[in-house]
Amino acid sequence: MSDIIRETERLHLAYASEIKKKQDKFDAAMKKLADEEKAINATDYVKEYVDTYRVSLSALEEIFADWDSVQRRTKGITFTVGEYIKRLSPRPVPKGGVFEYVDRLVEEGRAAIMEVDGSKTVEGDIAPQKRFCQCLTDLRYVVMSSRRLLAETGYEERKREEALAEVDKKKADLEFNFKKNIKLENLSCYKELEDLKAQILTDNEKANTMLIGKPLSDEETDYRFLIGFKKSDINKDALKFAVDVLGVPEKALSGVPVFFEPKTRNGVIVIRADRDYFEEDGGDAFDLIRKIYLSLLSSLGPKNLRLGVAETAVEAVIGAVADRIKAKLGENYIFDKDIASSPSGTISFNEALITLIRSRSTTYKGNDYKSIYEYNENTPDAKHDFVLAVYNYAPDCFGERFTSEQKKTFLNVLEMGPAKGVISLICIDKDSEFKLEDDKDKKIPCDVIDVTENGVLYNGEPVSVDIMAENFKINDYLDYLSKENKASDSLSLKKLLEMSDKDFAVKPVEDYNDALRIPLGISSGVRYDYVLKTCSTNVFGLLVGMTGSGKSAFLHTFIMSAAYNYAPDELQMYLVDFKSGETSPAFANYKKGNPMYLPHVVYLSLRCREESAMDLLNKMDFMIDERAKIMSESKSGCSDIRAFNKSQAVLSGKYKKLPIALFIIDEYNNMFGSGTNFATISKLGNKLDSVLKRARSYGIEILFCGQTADPLIGCGATEQIGSKLSLKVNNPSVFNSYFKLNSIKAGEYSEKLKKIGTALISIGSSNGDITNLVKVAYAGETTSRDMKDVAERIREKYNDNPACKIVQAEAGNDDLFPISDYKAVAYKEGEYHLPIGASASNTIGVSLSFAEDRNASGYCALARESKLFELERSFTLSYIEKFSDGEYIYAAGPADGKEFVDGFGREKDFVSKFVKICDDKEHLEIARELTRLKELLEKRREERSLDNKASFKPVYLVIHDVEWLLSSGTIGGKNATSAENKAADTPAKPVDTSATEKALAGSGISLKGGALAMLSRVRTGGSTIQPKEEKPVEDNKTYYVSDLKAIVSDLYENGSGYCVFVILAHEKLSQLKAVCGEGENARSSQRYIYDSYDVLKAITENKSIEGARVDETCVYDNLSSTRTRLFDYSVEKNAEWWKALKAKRG
Repeated sequence: MSDIIRETERLHLAYASEIKKKQDKFDAAMKKLADEEKAINATDYVKEYVDTYRVSLSALEEIFADWDSVQRRTKGITFTVGEYIKRLSPRPVPKGGVFEYVDRLVEEGRAAIMEVDGSKTVEGDIAPQKRFCQCLTDLRYVVMSSRRLLAETGYEERKREEALAEVDKKKADLEFNFKKNIKLENLSCYKELEDLKAQILTDNEKANTMLIGKPLSDEETDYRFLIGFKKSDINKDALKFAVDVLGVPEKALSGVPVFFEPKTRNGVIVIRADRDYFEEDGGDAFDLIRKIYLSLLSSLGPKNLRLGVAETAVEAVIGAVADRIKAKLGENYIFDKDIASSPSGTISFNEALITLIRSRSTTYKGNDYKSIYEYNENTPDAKHDFVLAVYNYAPDCFGERFTSEQKKTFLNVLEMGPAKGVISLICIDKDSEFKLEDDKDKKIPCDVIDVTENGVLYNGEPVSVDIMAENFKINDYLDYLSKENKASDSLSLKKLLEMSDKDFAVKPVEDYNDALRIPLGISSGVRYDYVLKTCSTNVFGLLVGMTGSGKSAFLHTFIMSAAYNYAPDELQMYLVDFKSGETSPAFANYKKGNPMYLPHVVYLSLRCREESAMDLLNKMDFMIDERAKIMSESKSGCSDIRAFNKSQAVLSGKYKKLPIALFIIDEYNNMFGSGTNFATISKLGNKLDSVLKRARSYGIEILFCGQTADPLIGCGATEQIGSKLSLKVNNPSVFNSYFKLNSIKAGEYSEKLKKIGTALISIGSSNGDITNLVKVAYAGETTSRDMKDVAERIREKYNDNPACKIVQAEAGNDDLFPISDYKAVAYKEGEYHLPIGASASNTIGVSLSFAEDRNASGYCALARESKLFELERSFTLSYIEKFSDGEYIYAAGPADGKEFVDGFGREKDFVSKFVKICDDKEHLEIARELTRLKELLEKRREERSLDNKASFKPVYLVIHDVEWLLSSGTIGGKNATSAENKAADTPAKPVDTSATEKALAGSGISLKGGALAMLSRVRTGGSTIQPKEEKPVEDNKTYYVSDLKAIVSDLYENGSGYCVFVILAHEKLSQLKAVCGEGENARSSQRYIYDSYDVLKAITENKSIEGARVDETCVYDNLSSTRTRLFDYSVEKNAEWWKALKAKRG
């Protein structure tokens, strides 16, 4: 430590010297700029103009004087410039306009002089000379008032500000470069500083890990036990430098760790203090002895230390420590299982210790070991534990009968004990004459702690014994030790992986194309490997276990063991959790950036809800199709992953090998919801059945995890699941219904599985199921050091694997989906489909699945109005992007029509070119359109009856708000006004030119008559606004609303078969049902877009949808069972898409 302190002081001086040199250079440069600032402030920036004006005036005065002289000498003339100029006054100078004013004078004066020069008569000179005199008068005024007039322009201020701004820029650059130059990385001593910082932090971290209350280290102890900290002698400036500049904690340099080192020094500690110090229950002695015990315990581990106590005082001090240990860890962690509380008990305690010492001495000598340290190093599987023997206090704890023989035994324990694992802690009255020496004055070597009024001394040096971690609580720490103790009973994953490494070095693990071999634990005394034979039903598994059965621990072991043995380009994992919509606390740790991150985990879905189930299966379906497409394109003739990865197409490098895609779905039961929505469950079951039948051939494997097997048994999926796994369960009947075991076996296994960490695993084979009871290796507490270490080893092992560059995807994003990204995620998009966004769970494209199908109806959208507009704009843009020869009609009230169009922002005019908006107040336009569409549908029916292959252009009809269709009465008649004449009822808005007139006032420019008219034309883009001519109303037909409703219902139910596609949108379900029917027809009841899945769920359960949870940016498509992120169509985020769309549509 002293070396680090001296190095810190040296580098502090080197750092300060280099910083001072840079500071001096910076200060000199800044002073130069300050002088430059002073010079700028003293500069007269208008002097040049003042002088120029005077020179110009002088020139004009000469000309004037010449003219005046000639005219005075000439007789008979009536006009002289000398007399005329006396009558003139200077014309006003516009405020701030002296430059333009003088420029005009120069032009006028020059023109006047030239005109006089060109004149042939005296009379011809008069007019230009008058103009000249006015210019001269004006210039005289300018010269006389030049300073004031120039000040009004702000010229001098601007020039000064520009010059000062340039100086400020230089200052900023100088400051930037100075700050950059004094950064540590730019100093010549940088490497030395970084090395020093690393050393300080390393030593500090090591000291911190030794603080009592910190997690147990899995590293082998060095048998150095922290006792306290000795204050260092570092000077204050160097300490401040280390803290402020290097960023190291002050404690790292202000305190030097002090250790008790029984392996290399003394194995006995003596505490000397006043007698009263040792007799206070829960006082300082209790605290100090507890710290020493816990220091040894945290370093050695609970299993490697027993506490022995000899204490005869009425107020038990050490006994209180022993009682807590017994309560939390058990009596086996107390030597002789109890404390010696009487003199006879102390003697027996001492004899028990000497017996232990002699027994170990015999063992060590027989194997040529000198000490417990050598023995434990060479027999790691049969280590001896240590005993901390505390005597409070000696020799009184032996009573009055402390004979010389007893003292000899006691001293033997102190002398021989350390080498045999017995460390003694003796409390002695500082005024006692008792000495730790034999009859021959031979002293027992020991470390001495003296407790004085001024503090604690350790071997004569002042120390602080504050070695507890921050917020340390003894009960919490003992609970933690108890957990760690129980965990040590099981095989650790680290140890299992070490075992498998040795075995696989002799017999390599199978190629992943043939099988995944995943070491999981021990069965019947040998390592157990969970083997998933590629393309078999074994690649589908179901793990059942009740809450608290250790399911998360099992999954951590499974995930990490699989990742350890297979590279990221061989095995990719997709982790999905349906845990009640909450973020998975277990799987969330595998996010990139977390210490447990694994490059194999390419997909996380941590917020899955019931409505995400179909999305997940769609993702698997999508992957199956993608892999099938690759195999087909390769022309390898392969139809499964095993053959494809070994085909010439892959071996030649033309195609990349396909990895195993392993889906792990936790709490899968929640995929099926509460079990009341039978239609959804049936649809989900059918989809799952389809996926399972196809997935295994393409290397897609699934492990379902849940509390019961019932949902998969119910939908018949278990027939295709070859791997069955169980932890502790609530109902043993699962062993009958799922494992197909008889009642006796079921009862036996149920009892055995009550022990946490035990699993029943049954793997299907050609000879029947092979069942094993497995003690599963323990990866450690979530985010524990053990788990982090294994994860780090895996990352290091595959650091150079190309698949490590794959970006980890996380599902559950609720943000709007950029419309520009849709092409990359489009999936099974039909000819007439209208995309609306992407799945929130798997980022696969979602569309309104319109098809030219007589069995398909239109769509209904049930949501809040703001959401309806977003949905409508999404599929409207899809129509414009997709079709060039169709027809699109949008019907709404005036306000709704305007809000729909305005939502496209600055592109609303472009969108309006492709959409027929019917938004008149009377609904007359939509009445006409519905009548036309009815006729069109009849016509198409007739054509199809004559020609079954007749093709039609698509027509899309969107009706926003269907409520008006439920009213009684009529539309139209004599007073009907056509949409084309709406503009005629509104007078043209006059052009406001007042602002322009005001701005030009006094300039001499007139805005009267034709000039004003011209301004109007310019301001309105080149054409004067004219009111539209009145057009005659085309018809006075009366439309019955009930007839229009019937037309809409017919178009909704039957139009799809003839390429007339209808979307009805409203906020109330009752209104939609009233228009399109009650939904008994399956084809119409399924084609609904809901505000959210919870809205659908409420409807299904006959509950009110008021208060149902809704999303801001997502809808739920009932037909595909997909929670969908609507499009983000903003120009700001999709500029290139809009540009391409406009180019495509001309």
